[in-house]
Amino acid sequence: MNFTIRIALVFALVVPLWSQAPTDATVSIPPNAGIYYRSPSGWVLFRAQFLFPFSVGGFRDLVSSHRRGKVEIPGPTAEFRITEPRPTFSVRGLSPRTGLYLVRTQQEQDYREVRVSIPRDVYRWAQFRRGDLTDLDVESVSTDTVRVRPRADLSPGEYVLVSDFAPQYRAFHVAAPFSVSK
Repeated sequence: MNFTIRIALVFALVVPLWSQAPTDATVSIPPNAGIYYRSPSGWVLFRAQFLFPFSVGGFRDLVSSHRRGKVEIPGPTAEFRITEPRPTFSVRGLSPRTGLYLVRTQQEQDYREVRVSIPRDVYRWAQFRRGDLTDLDVESVSTDTVRVRPRADLSPGEYVLVSDFAPQYRAFHVAAPFSVSK
């Protein structure tokens, strides 16, 4: 094929791509690592916190392979409230590919609680109870960002979106608490 024809074909294929404006919503996500929610007024960065599970079991837990545990999240309700029953979040710069969970919390008097099972292996993080987990659709939108959405509408209540902090630090989990209200 003639060199000129090849160049014309390349331009015919590439120029339309250059002229398209970016349509991906992640272009506007702030560059800092974190868990974001797109509100009508713009991007909201959750004030993330580390989760630390601790054991609450008795003798039965001494002889089993997993101990009962819990994670306490300060405050009776989350500061951030969402009215949308099926919210979409963006997670940037964390490690959602190795662990990303949407967990329903239990309200106590002055805190919220997530029940977990703590393995004997100290290098593994606690496991969430299946009944407290919500199935997620996770879509990769760039090398360091994923879009996360529950597969079904969330009922009103308290939730926490949890991500591994980094692949090499799987014992650390970062949480973004929020409430869903009508």
